[in-house]
This record gives sequence, structure tokens and C-alpha cells, in this order.
Amino acid sequence: MLFKRFYADRSGGTAIIYGLAFLPMMAVAAAALDFSARESIERKVKDAADAAAIAAVRHAVELGLDAVNDEEAIILAARQSFQGNIDAIGIALDIDPVVEVDENNGITVTAAFNYPTAMLSIVGISELGVSARSRAAFQAGTAIEAVLVLDNSYSMNGARMDSLREAAANFLDVVLVEGNDAVKIAVVPFNNYVNVGTSYRNEDWMDVPVDYSEDSMSCTAPTSEYEAEGCTLVPCSYASDYSGCAEWSCPPSANVETVCTPVTTNLSWHGCVESRVPPLDYEDRDYSSSPERGRMTPDGWGCPVPILPLTSDRGDIEDRLDDMVPEAYTYIAPGIAWGLRVLSSQEPFSEGAEEATFAAEGGVKVMILMSDGENTRSRSEWGGDWGDHWSSDVDAANATTLAACENAKAEGVEVYTIAFGVNDADTLEILETCASSIEQFYNTINAADLNGAFSDIGRSFKDIALTE
Repeated sequence: MLFKRFYADRSGGTAIIYGLAFLPMMAVAAAALDFSARESIERKVKDAADAAAIAAVRHAVELGLDAVNDEEAIILAARQSFQGNIDAIGIALDIDPVVEVDENNGITVTAAFNYPTAMLSIVGISELGVSARSRAAFQAGTAIEAVLVLDNSYSMNGARMDSLREAAANFLDVVLVEGNDAVKIAVVPFNNYVNVGTSYRNEDWMDVPVDYSEDSMSCTAPTSEYEAEGCTLVPCSYASDYSGCAEWSCPPSANVETVCTPVTTNLSWHGCVESRVPPLDYEDRDYSSSPERGRMTPDGWGCPVPILPLTSDRGDIEDRLDDMVPEAYTYIAPGIAWGLRVLSSQEPFSEGAEEATFAAEGGVKVMILMSDGENTRSRSEWGGDWGDHWSSDVDAANATTLAACENAKAEGVEVYTIAFGVNDADTLEILETCASSIEQFYNTINAADLNGAFSDIGRSFKDIALTE
């Protein structure tokens, strides 16, 4: 009887079946985690190989080295660049790249190693192969489409703006050749907004309300009333990069009597745009279903000069640089977003070459982002999709700035970043991360540094292109 009871009890068999089925499921989940990690590492190793090949060619060009006779110095430059970018990943990777110099002024960097698995080792797979290969060559006359994304916030006032104009002019000296339209430059001035230009008001990708008026009450008190109540003027607490802002600070006992009068405010469009709903606020798509919205204001204060689309006309570029006026606050993400859009071959700005064909022909699309300070404004969430830029959520602004950078790089844009007299550690980290490699980030302190950064960037992409 006891034997029959044991024989009839099948519950243990069911547990064994589930246990056996669980093992393959664990293996699949482990494989997914490890393969995803391997893919991420391989992309970063490829970026490091790209940067190393470019750095080696740049080194050879700037020092006038011969590809054959100075091979040792060129290889050393490639290895140093590669290791610097690998160290920046933050993961200990022991990779010994193979660097080859050919007689056609080309440098090839090949990296291959076995990446240790974290989960697959459970099922006996301890390593996954990772490989990357890049080749760069000196190519005079490379087609370039570049956009200068330039901080025009109030902190750029005075000598800083003069230094920027001079540095940008030196950049043009390096990259522009009269009669050669292989190099095209666009300019995107930004503060906490970007101005697309009022000529685009009726485009399908724009949504601009008709001009309108608002009635409200304006309540003010004379200065003498504030002073009599012990109030003092202090810098605006929400405007760290706009020293011209001041507000009254009054003691708790103050009783300032204000007089209110009706006011009619006329609002119109001066070219600035708000941000679409994330992630469309930094992506370049879906304008038919989600057009850009014009920002309606009583005057043009805080709206920088308009974007200059891609052009080879040096006069037009210099005129736009001369027209720049530093004012208002800082929100870097819209500058990056519109920098990508002016390089694009589709609307809103369609002056850019078709991406796949341009790349196949050796063309390079480049973004040069310069800022002198941290984000002080962010996209507002009031009213759902109302995307003005008057909130002060620095963490949100920083996250969107990084996302905009990653999106631009994913679209095939080489990103260079320049910090100009930046003291904020978070902003320095953002700008360094935003660059396509650590060699493409410049931390400048003064006008001479800024000049050097722009000139160095001009030399680096004028004559060098990745061929693999």
C-alpha cells in the first residue's frame, strides 16, 4: 500500500520538469544581458579606434611627418589616443591595438579582445569576442558641413563676445577657401531660446498664432515707497547668468502700497520657438504631426539673432557673427537640437546634403558647440505640451542636453565641444561627454585658448576623414 502511494504522487515530477525548463530560460536571459553589454562596449571601442586613427593623421599633418619614415611617432600618437578614450569609458579593458601606416597617407587601427561575461559563465561561456577597425587618411578638399552652435546668453557680454567673434573668424580662415564650396558653415546662436527666423512663419513645420493682445493689471510702487519700507535691490535669485536682473527684497514687516492700472499687451512673433514634447524637443522628425510652436512676446527681448543655414559665403557668416547680441539665460539643449536640424537634408532646414550619399563620398557633418556656463533654464511642463523655457530645473536641463548630444552623434554628426571659462563641474562633465571623443573636447580659460581651440578644430577636420 505504501509503495502505491509513492507511485501515485506525481508532484515531485512536476517540480523537476519546471526546474529543467528554467535552466534554458536562465541561459537565454543571461545571453541577452551579456550580448547587450558586449554590443555597448564594442561601440565604444569603435569610437576609440576612430578617434585614434584621426588623432594619428592629425599628428602627422601638423608636424609634417612622413608616413613611412616617421611611422614610430605616428603609431605612438594613435596608441596614446586610443588608450585615453578607453580609460574614459570607466571600465578596465586590457586592449593592445594594432596600428598600421600605409603609403597612401592612411592609418588603420584594429582592436580585438575577449570581453569577460558576467552571466553566461554560468553555462560555460566565459568570454565574447569584440573587434573594431578604423582607418583615417589625409584627404585635401574633404566635403564638410559644419554648424557653429554658439552661446549668446548674457554672460557672454563684453570681452567674451569679442573673443568668440575673433576665434570664429580664425576658424573661417582655416576652413574656407575662396571659390571652393566643398565646405559649408551654418550658425546657430542660442541663449535659452533659438530663433529660426520670421520668414518661416507660414511653413508647414511651424505653428505660429496670429498676433493678439492681452488685457491685464500692472501693479507698481515708486522706488521711494520700497526704500521707505526698508527694501533693497538684490540680484535676481533665478538669473545666475544675467547680472542685469534685480528685484526688491523686503523685510517681513514691510507694507509696500502698490497702484494697479489696466494694461494692454500686444504679442507677436519674433522668430523664437518653444520646445516640442520630449523626445521631439531634440529629435529631427514628425513635424507634420507635431510642428514647432512660435513663442509670442511683446517685444524681441531674449530672442537671439536668427539661425544662418549652411552656406559657403564668408561674408554672410561674418555678418551673422557680428549681429550676435548676448542677453537672457542659458539652455544648451535647443542649440544642439537646431544644430542637428540645420545639418539635415530634410525640413525644417533642408540645405544639408543627403546623409548616406554624403558619407559615402567621404563628406563629414560636424557640430561645434561652445558655451561659457551652466544651464539656468529648462523646458516648462506647465500646461502639458506648452514648451516655453522659463523653468529652472537644472537637472532636467542637463539630462535633455546630454540626450540631445547623444542623438546628434547617433545621427552621424561629429561633435566638438568648447567650454569657455566654465567653472561648474557638472557643465564641464556634460560638455566632455557630449564630444565625440576626449580629443574633441576643449576646456578653454581665456581668449587665447578659445582661439587655439577653434583653429585646432578647423585643422583637424579640414583635411582628415575616416575611410573605414
